[in-house]
Amino acid sequence: KYSGLWLGLFLLVFFSVLSTYLMHVLLRTAEAVIVRHQLDRSKIDYTEAVFNIMKYGPESLRIYKGKVKHTVNVFLLITQVGFCCVYILFSAENIKYFIETTWP
Repeated sequence: KYSGLWLGLFLLVFFSVLSTYLMHVLLRTAEAVIVRHQLDRSKIDYTEAVFNIMKYGPESLRIYKGKVKHTVNVFLLITQVGFCCVYILFSAENIKYFIETTWP
C-alpha cells in the first residue's frame, strides 16, 4: 500500500533473508562458544547466547556483556508487543468488516 508492489516485495524478501542469515550467524557463534567453554546447552536462550558471546569475546567488548543482555531483552519485548498490536488491529478490522457486511 505504501511501498508499491515490487519495492515492497523486494524489501520483504531482502529483510527476510537478512534476518535468517543473522540468526544463523548468532546460532553458529553461540554453538562455538558453548563447545569451546563446555557450557550447559539446555540453559541457553537468546539473551544467554549473546551474554556468553560477549563474555568470551574480545576483551574490549566484555565490559558491555550485562548491558547487551538487557538490550536484547528490551528488543525482544518490543518485538512481542509489536506483534500483539498488529494482531489486535488485524482482528479488530476483520471483525468490523464482518459485522458491517453481515448486519448493514
